[in-house]
Amino acid sequence: EEVVAFVEEATGVLRNPEHFHQTFVWYNQALALWREINELRKAVPCPMGVVDEVGDIYPLMQLAGTREAVAVYQMLLAEVKARVSAGEGILDEEKRRLIWLGVSPNYDTGILNFFEEFGAVLVKSDLDYMYGEIDLNDIFRGMARKLIHNYYHVTLENRLEMTRRLITDYRGEGVVCYVPRGCRQTCGSIAPIRDLVQKELGLPILVLEGNQADSRGYDGAQLRGAIERFLEMLE
Repeated sequence: EEVVAFVEEATGVLRNPEHFHQTFVWYNQALALWREINELRKAVPCPMGVVDEVGDIYPLMQLAGTREAVAVYQMLLAEVKARVSAGEGILDEEKRRLIWLGVSPNYDTGILNFFEEFGAVLVKSDLDYMYGEIDLNDIFRGMARKLIHNYYHVTLENRLEMTRRLITDYRGEGVVCYVPRGCRQTCGSIAPIRDLVQKELGLPILVLEGNQADSRGYDGAQLRGAIERFLEMLE
């Protein structure tokens, strides 16, 4: 509320309550469409994986609250529905279903495609678990709840439970975790996540280290070598 007052004073433009409300109507609609798409992605074979997700999540990140975001997800939903109905997957032969945790290197997103060369599909990531529906009857409080319920901001147990659900719901047969060295939340949770995946669920996990935006010191060939060895181990 203080931010709204500050912006109004700084710009000389008062908040339009109707437009403000409509913004969050569109946000909730886009989020609902995205969640419906994610439900379809549980299908075998997987109709849409992480390779597409890292780009397709952009409207929810940067265009949330716009008519355009809703339109994009309406089109994407129709496409994914058609692929599921036709039994079309990302690959002609889906050998392995893997869960991707964390961000990906923005300067080398092709590393996500590399898994497909070995018949493995990254079926789902945790990128979108920071989004929650906004209560239209109490928008300010809803915005606050959305922030504090972001699994990166609360307890480690929440992230572990989210990881467990991802593996179960999307039939993950292994986990790949990309750890940006500058991200304390990810670095601090990797040991318990490894324990969850290996000891509790009995699945293999590959931990890759790098950065999200800074390519200095990044060795794509080295990471691809680690991925290849990991996938060969799963054979």
